[in-house]
Amino acid sequence: MLILSRKPGQRIIIGGGIVMHVTEVAGGKVRIGIEAPREVAILRGELLDAEVAAFRSQWDAPAETSHSGIRASGQVPALRFERAAIAPCGMCSVP
Repeated sequence: MLILSRKPGQRIIIGGGIVMHVTEVAGGKVRIGIEAPREVAILRGELLDAEVAAFRSQWDAPAETSHSGIRASGQVPALRFERAAIAPCGMCSVP
């Protein structure tokens, strides 16, 4: 893991068209803006944890699964990720 110190107005360029902007640091919280291509999923960690937990609870439902672990319908439960509509922060070059 790379750990960096940044100040408001500074940015971190990750590559692949991904840029993180530090917009504000106040009261123990850091606000960041993220520029990324549409095909890159951006999800807060706690939301991903909730999706994974929901997936596991669906997958582990014994009444609806066969001995192979695949649902009786033949379908495997899938995680759904949707890109949120994000307003530009004013510091980004993305409209």
